[in-house]
Amino acid sequence: MWTKPPPTITATARPLRVAYLVDRQACAPNVLDAVFRECYSRWGGRRTLIVPVKPDGIDPEYVEWLWYHDPDIIYSFVALSEDAIARIHEKYCPLYLKIDASATRPEQVAEIWRIELPIQGLGSLSLITALLNRRNMLTGKISDLKVIDKYYDRGESRFLEENFGFVSSSNHTNISRLYPELFGSLALITEEARTNRHMGRTLRQNM
Repeated sequence: MWTKPPPTITATARPLRVAYLVDRQACAPNVLDAVFRECYSRWGGRRTLIVPVKPDGIDPEYVEWLWYHDPDIIYSFVALSEDAIARIHEKYCPLYLKIDASATRPEQVAEIWRIELPIQGLGSLSLITALLNRRNMLTGKISDLKVIDKYYDRGESRFLEENFGFVSSSNHTNISRLYPELFGSLALITEEARTNRHMGRTLRQNM
């Protein structure tokens, strides 16, 4: 006699997906800077969506886009209404919905303020071991990997930071010093700082 097979459940691991909700008219630049830094610390920002929102809900043009993105964490910089919160939970079912409207205060400083997610995702630098083990037909394996960084003399490039990110901006410690056998840092530094004996000594110690 045929019997119905028991139900089965399958699961697939995937990178953590995050959606940030911002008010386009009231979003302070330091908030976006902090968002970009956090994005680059996880998969180069490819699993993150920035969504315009008002207290009464999400921009209609992004409602379906956010649904397809299927975020695990929704982090709002806007104080959402109770109805908007209920609609977000009903439609998107995030693991976490965090509201941090205090981050838009002008006294928050972009260089020191960091976003703290409810759970931490796999860091971008975790891909380095796979990259080092990959063999290129023309050049072979990478033997001297450098990750772009910036020196603390504020000699920075907005173009590089907004397109590639800096390792020290996305990590709390000088991580290249912890794993010198894996990679080193290629730091952006001004000519003034480079020729300064005191700053140059500090630079050599940090590289």
